[in-house]
Amino acid sequence: MAWVGDGGSVCLIYCEVNYIYDSNSDLPKKAVVFFADGAAIGMYAAAYEDARHRYSLPEIYIVGIANLQGVDASGMQRRSGEYLIGLQDRTAAFKAHENLFFQIKSSMIDAMTMLTCPDCRVYIGGYSNGGDWAYTMAARHTELFEGVISLSMLSARAAALYSPAQFRQKMFLAAGIYEDVAQNLAAQIVDIRKNAELETELCNAYTGHDMLLWSNALTVAYLWMLGNHEDFMEESKRTCIPPFP
Repeated sequence: MAWVGDGGSVCLIYCEVNYIYDSNSDLPKKAVVFFADGAAIGMYAAAYEDARHRYSLPEIYIVGIANLQGVDASGMQRRSGEYLIGLQDRTAAFKAHENLFFQIKSSMIDAMTMLTCPDCRVYIGGYSNGGDWAYTMAARHTELFEGVISLSMLSARAAALYSPAQFRQKMFLAAGIYEDVAQNLAAQIVDIRKNAELETELCNAYTGHDMLLWSNALTVAYLWMLGNHEDFMEESKRTCIPPFP
């Protein structure tokens, strides 16, 4: 399904129940996960299906919140303005995208989950600038999200505007050892949150800023958020560099 909002941004919805490996499964839906970029919803869904095929995980909804493509009149990527709050005075773009998120949530997702997932846990995630967006949205709306998945987060501005210790949700971060900015920022966030005794995990991997990292780390993140500890540790040893999460 697709839902077109103001400005041409698109919400792509992946209803995992339609792609279930075991069509006779009677597991209830337990969560809805909002992700950026929406265009990568195939990766988000494939990682979850892979995890469910090998481990015990509930049925969930995955919702991809897409962004405007291309560049604006100044030559800046439009996605950067929508994902990075305050970037070169582009706060209006971020807030417009934030408003789109709540339009989508209230007009479509809430009605759907009211019937099929009344006690849904709500998570938010993304990679690269989408990881910055997920972090910022979780900080700005602490009452809404139970956890955040931020992969290869790059913006120190987001961490400066919203201290990692100021919001209480579970947080999963990942970074490749060949992306220095993301790895250093993730390590700083983890240190601050663990000193504040907030539930946080970091997965470092032998990768760069790429889909290999994000697809593999997603499986670990799903298990940490929605699975059991033993499965999470097993998958961590497959994907992450010691010390394991």
